[in-house]
Amino acid sequence: MSIFEIPGWKTGGFNSETYHYLSVKPTSSDKKTFVFLHGAPAGVLPFRKVVPLLIEEGNGVIVVELLGFGGSSCPKEVQKYSPLSLAIAVEEIVAIEGIEKAVILGHGWGVPVATRFAVKYPQITEGLILVTIPFMPPQAKPLDVNGLNAKFKPLIGYDPIGLMSFMSSDAALELLTDRTESFVRLLYDNSSHFANAHTFYDTGALEASLKADLKPPTPSWASEQELQEIIDFVKRQNMDAVLNHYRYEMFHFDEGDGDLPKRLSAPYLYIECKEDPMIPPPIVKTQLNNCDDITIKSFDSGHWVMEEEPANVVATIKEWLAKLA
Repeated sequence: MSIFEIPGWKTGGFNSETYHYLSVKPTSSDKKTFVFLHGAPAGVLPFRKVVPLLIEEGNGVIVVELLGFGGSSCPKEVQKYSPLSLAIAVEEIVAIEGIEKAVILGHGWGVPVATRFAVKYPQITEGLILVTIPFMPPQAKPLDVNGLNAKFKPLIGYDPIGLMSFMSSDAALELLTDRTESFVRLLYDNSSHFANAHTFYDTGALEASLKADLKPPTPSWASEQELQEIIDFVKRQNMDAVLNHYRYEMFHFDEGDGDLPKRLSAPYLYIECKEDPMIPPPIVKTQLNNCDDITIKSFDSGHWVMEEEPANVVATIKEWLAKLA
């Protein structure tokens, strides 16, 4: 069953924009409610295996389609896509659904949204789960993409966020629209160790790969049907709006966040993906001094660990929550 076939999808106005979201109530007071915040460009699809497992055990879920995706608004103003603005909308959704406490889960570019929610609304945040991208304190300055690449390239051999320059450029829209299948296959490539480090993440790599129309094989954990669902989903999105997430991260990252707390007080589970070229081990260590209560669980998986090992991810979450009880 597709995640969009789960009963409970709604549409409403929050923080001056329209949001499409799934809301399933917990079956009893001792069950948790999980708020899922996705990245780009796959939207909520990386949650399609984990969410049903949590629902089957009686937990509540709120799965939000962030701006630029599905049935949510696609504003042209880049500032609308700030993680803080998105977090404010998510809090309004949580409030209207009557949720007093929730476990916030962010994946990919949903991590900055989850992070800002956790530090801005600690009274709601029962726990924070970040998948792949670690906790980074809000800063009142743009993301220094060139500086970060220069810092880590000598350690790992490539630019971990080199794709940002391309994804925020004028050339990206046309290429991604014309070569969507190539884009998705490159993004999901796990044919070898760090397979897409030099075909996707390194500076200039993604643009060159798309122009060559490279199409790596279907990842080992997915069926052809599962990968095709992702390709079709990405094709249906307003790609110009989706790219606004990257444009904001590149040019306005953390703008206006200077007054937010820099330290995370909520219990925090970090799911490290050892095969994710975007977040190699040196980057993981940068978060350790900014969190009061951190648990790190490492998986021998790539960026899409929730698709590769959904049962193990859910088991890890349950074990972590049991220790907090």
